[in-house]
Amino acid sequence: PHYAPPRSVHWPGGKDEDWNRIWDMACVSDKRKELSATQDPLILANDHHKGAVELSIRAAAEAGVHRMIRFSCKDINKYEPPGCSDVIITNPPWDRRLSGASEAWSKLGSFVRHYPPEKSLWTLTGNTASTKHLNLRKMKSVRFNAAGVDLSFDKFDIPEEEPLEQTITS
Repeated sequence: PHYAPPRSVHWPGGKDEDWNRIWDMACVSDKRKELSATQDPLILANDHHKGAVELSIRAAAEAGVHRMIRFSCKDINKYEPPGCSDVIITNPPWDRRLSGASEAWSKLGSFVRHYPPEKSLWTLTGNTASTKHLNLRKMKSVRFNAAGVDLSFDKFDIPEEEPLEQTITS
């Protein structure tokens, strides 16, 4: 079946046929039924806020993907993921609804420096000025609007040695 894109999400140049193609690809590659209860999770999720983790667990259960995710509730300075993920995707505070953006983004920058440089970091933010605290080079930016909020989904390089000054490319 084909579904309309969520009404609250708009991206420049987005078309219903693009959404339908992506939806079809997601349905074909849906792994929820294949994952056994004893298999390692495909996604590692961490937040220092207990309420956010509980909300995520409920949402994952409703979506039928709870067995694919290992949740933890720790400060990023104390979080030690088992193994090294290929991609890190995160949504740190923006200093709008939640405060503490500069500290959270700085901690994130320190955290990813323990990852090999061939890995990548993607962040979602409604306050692009916050990303400067990562002190990483922005490689790609995808801008869109969700529920009336302008957002940016940004990819950053993980440096091999010294942190790089942030540059913006579109």
